[in-house]
Amino acid sequence: MIAGVVLVALAMKKTIGAVSDPLETVPAFALVGGLATYLLAHVAFRYRNTHTIAKRRLLLSVVLLALLRVVTEIPALIAVLVVTTLFWAMISYEALRYSEFRDRTRHQLAAEGSSH
Repeated sequence: MIAGVVLVALAMKKTIGAVSDPLETVPAFALVGGLATYLLAHVAFRYRNTHTIAKRRLLLSVVLLALLRVVTEIPALIAVLVVTTLFWAMISYEALRYSEFRDRTRHQLAAEGSSH
């Protein structure tokens, strides 16, 4: 996860330097590869703990890597906007999809904690 965050930070530094120019290959890979690495780390942790695979996160990491060519052709700021939108779409979907489960789990844990 940390490697993914560091790669995205590198991409952000390069993007701030020239927002209207396309990213070169290394910063473009740092952007999409960093986010993909972060997501794949989440997939690996979940698999290690629950032996299930987070299919949406796995799919998004593959989509991000597939966007490498596109990210090198469009302005850097637009590239960041595209990958950020994809990332937030996944987060929003998961927040809505699992909201009932999280709410039930939190209340159950709170009830167990207060009974001790």
